[in-house]
Amino acid sequence: MKYLTMLVLALVMSVSLADDLPPRLTNGRVILSTDFGDLVLALYPDVAPAHVRQILKLVRVGAYDGTHIFRVMPNFVVQVSEVRNRLTPLKPEQRAVVKPIKAEFSKTLSHEKGVLSMARWEDPDSATSSFSILLNKAPHLDGKYTIFGRLESGGSVINRILAVPRDNETPRQRITIDRAYIVEDMATYYKIKPFDSIDHIGEAVPQSGTRTAVNPGTERLLQLVLIIVAAMIAVSLSGFFLYDRISKKRMLSLLLVNVLLCGFILFIAMIPVGHQNTWIAALVFLGLFAMFRLMSQFESKR
Repeated sequence: MKYLTMLVLALVMSVSLADDLPPRLTNGRVILSTDFGDLVLALYPDVAPAHVRQILKLVRVGAYDGTHIFRVMPNFVVQVSEVRNRLTPLKPEQRAVVKPIKAEFSKTLSHEKGVLSMARWEDPDSATSSFSILLNKAPHLDGKYTIFGRLESGGSVINRILAVPRDNETPRQRITIDRAYIVEDMATYYKIKPFDSIDHIGEAVPQSGTRTAVNPGTERLLQLVLIIVAAMIAVSLSGFFLYDRISKKRMLSLLLVNVLLCGFILFIAMIPVGHQNTWIAALVFLGLFAMFRLMSQFESKR
């Protein structure tokens, strides 16, 4: 009887200790490469196996590429859209992966900062691809939404996303997930891209009236515009100093080169933006057509 009691106590203690241990993680991590930097997701294959399998399948077939973060609520969630809302339509092999998943509610894990929680419709078994990153404790979600992982790295990225101006819960600019992929060797990854703690999520968000963080995509565009301006100034100054030393024909050629050079740089700058806005894509096409026309004029003048 004494040994039986000890065995029961040992089993109770082992169960209690098991409940206190953090969930097992998948070997690899899912990387969401966004306009503002990388978000590193660690998944719980034992807590929500069906959800983890579907997320990994969607990542492997590229279904999350071109999706976006469509909902931002400080102190609550940052939510990734369903894959059907990405920039380009899903391919047949990608659509085949998108299936409703039965709920896998955890009895031991709680919704707290950094938790990945699967979004769904009214039916508990209607989750497919959209999910939220929790920014704070949300006990009212426990037992109602499936927890399938946690945000491991990307705290400063979340803070930059929180700084984007919004209309209620909707960011005024598209926060695109350019690519989602799986990394197995995280030691090498963190050597290239240092670990970005999530401990300070929400603490660095600018208050109303202060300057917000600049979107890296916008920053790159501004850099290209500066290059265009610099090129125009350089060629124009060359024309100014050579005005009395070269013929009008060569001066015209110099001016045409100036326009073509700047037009080409602007064309390169607009390509990444064109797939998000139809009217910009149309302008890029017209600009390309005008460049070819100008090049033909340049040849005829020579």
